[in-house]
Amino acid sequence: MDETLQRYAGYEIREREEVMCRYKIYLTLALLSVAVAANAAPSRVALVPGLPNPVFEGTPIDVRSPHREAYRGCDVPPKPLMVPAGTQLFSRGCRVSSSDRNVERKWFDLVTDGDKQYTQFAYLELAPGVQWVQIDLASNVFVEAVCIWRERPESIVYRDTVVQISDNPGFSKNVTTLFNNDYDNSAKRGKGSDKEYLEDYFGRRISGRGIKARYLRVYSNGSTSSPYNHFTEIEVYGSAVKTVPEKVQDSDSLGFRNPVVVQGATGSIVDRVETAVIVPGIYHDDLWVNPEFFITPDNPPGVELRIRSTDRRGLDQHTLWHYFKSDDLCGSLQPIDEGTATLWDRKDLVREDFSASSGLYAQLPEKLGHTDCAAFVYLDSATILQAFTTKKGKVYSIQSVAARIEGDKFVPLYISNSFSNSKGRGLYEPHIAVFRKRCYMTARCEDDHGYILTSDDRGRSWSKPRPWTWDDGEIIPMNQTMTKLLSHPEGLVLVYTRKREDNQSVFRNRSPLHCADIDPVTLTIKRSSERIIVPNKGNPIGNFWVWPVNENESWVTVTEWPRDGRRENGDTWLAKIFWK
Repeated sequence: MDETLQRYAGYEIREREEVMCRYKIYLTLALLSVAVAANAAPSRVALVPGLPNPVFEGTPIDVRSPHREAYRGCDVPPKPLMVPAGTQLFSRGCRVSSSDRNVERKWFDLVTDGDKQYTQFAYLELAPGVQWVQIDLASNVFVEAVCIWRERPESIVYRDTVVQISDNPGFSKNVTTLFNNDYDNSAKRGKGSDKEYLEDYFGRRISGRGIKARYLRVYSNGSTSSPYNHFTEIEVYGSAVKTVPEKVQDSDSLGFRNPVVVQGATGSIVDRVETAVIVPGIYHDDLWVNPEFFITPDNPPGVELRIRSTDRRGLDQHTLWHYFKSDDLCGSLQPIDEGTATLWDRKDLVREDFSASSGLYAQLPEKLGHTDCAAFVYLDSATILQAFTTKKGKVYSIQSVAARIEGDKFVPLYISNSFSNSKGRGLYEPHIAVFRKRCYMTARCEDDHGYILTSDDRGRSWSKPRPWTWDDGEIIPMNQTMTKLLSHPEGLVLVYTRKREDNQSVFRNRSPLHCADIDPVTLTIKRSSERIIVPNKGNPIGNFWVWPVNENESWVTVTEWPRDGRRENGDTWLAKIFWK
């Protein structure tokens, strides 16, 4: 074995000592960075999994691929993966299953037995082709990290590595992909953007992002050395999901109770606002955000509400919807398995919802962006208007499409002009309202402003965007925030967050939530009419939803959204706006 080969393999004792020395330096630097940020909550530390000894037999193979990440070198450990303090190993000894039905069960135990050292009899081998191995953690866990060891005696790259977690054993729903380097979708799990990598004794460390799951699946499709699939050890790290106290799980704790009442301003179209928490954060164990609701045309009218699970890092890794119903205008809420209201079809429109028979169909973008932020509006009983975004590179532009309802399809009638902004991601999250036959569109931007546009021809053409200002002409400072419109026969109201002296410590100044009257002629906000409808409790709010209930009231719902990894959940609020 020549000197070059010895260095490649990390086989010399001296080089092993250097590896561990450098690894300790990495960990020391990571821990120092945590100490510097000690005022941040919660504290995060470097994950330190146990390591096997390096192995090497034979001549290194030159494995090249345009889809492989550059190898950092055998004597260079990977960058430490930071996890919350107190993160624990949950996979040791857990039950393992596989797509390969010809493997004896005793071999599955090798995947979670704690032995990461490669030998000829210490790894699981699965048949050629796309195969998966699955670990059952026995209960839900907030997954923080997944570590995989597949080191072989030769230089090797495993193909189509896909790592997924779910709370469903069949992975038929609620699936989150943590890693995917299947660049051509040959494994049929979706095209991935991660890179292939060389296996080594450090293993591969993948962030779990704090997502709640019980099951882990790892897919592969052979390797550069063999059509077979191998797994030496898989570890899953996280924190336990706390059981919600029975008295809190009881749906009697849900609903609109003991609201705080704020009176509208003199001359405002708002008579009063009543605000209360309808789903306390302690009711659920994972983080919920983005509440939405519709009023069902029952007698009396009913309500369907849904709130979505998400990650705790503010990465918008949304998963499961949680549904509720109410027969007393949210005085009480009852959990239900699925939504039944047909009104849910009024949002999340995609291109395929429109009729391809129309010549305008080809002009629609492949993806109608941000239709999840607002439902379409009716221009008349047979015509809808939907705001959407188009993305070029990283920049969004806003526009709208009008369409005729024809069966279960929408036939495009015209597509409007579009506008964007040179700052950040452009203009996005548009929301449309109609007031006295004039259309109004508000949009989010990243230049410290929100924007308003108008259309006098039913959304065929929109005016140039102008920033929201107070009625004295002063521009209202807004920090990358959603804005939404409420229409009433007597006027318009804007719902928004903005920069204030007392919310500088809140993420993007996203609390408190306000409403204020709009002057529909000057398109300005009447400063004296501003009212706080959801208070600032120290947490930012997430995306909010507005909807008319009847001629007397409209509602706004929003959930507080801690975005720094903390285990505390935000409350879901309902603000009932009563009109004069």
